[in-house]
Amino acid sequence: MPTKFTIQQNDITSVPSDLLLLKHAKGFHGGDLLVANELMVAGICSEKEISPQPDNFVIVETNQVIAPARVLFVGTPHLRDFSYAQIYHFAARAIENQASNHGWTLMNTDGRG
Repeated sequence: MPTKFTIQQNDITSVPSDLLLLKHAKGFHGGDLLVANELMVAGICSEKEISPQPDNFVIVETNQVIAPARVLFVGTPHLRDFSYAQIYHFAARAIENQASNHGWTLMNTDGRG
């Protein structure tokens, strides 16, 4: 089945999906900060539990605190060191994980335009 991509401008916490893909760039920034805070305030996880090192990842069930069913935090370098090549690697690694290990069909992420 071909992969379908769509672009929407919306609050990432309100868009239903099987998986929300976010970076952890040696800290939380922007959309991943918003989601991390909501999950931590709800008691679902601690900051340490969702702070993977570069090239590692962690998946958290959201328990309906936000619309996506789960969040995949992928560890990346600091934002100042996050090059286009690393963004490509980040996206490829996330899609590979999603497709090969879980079979989830709907994934969303945040980004800058």
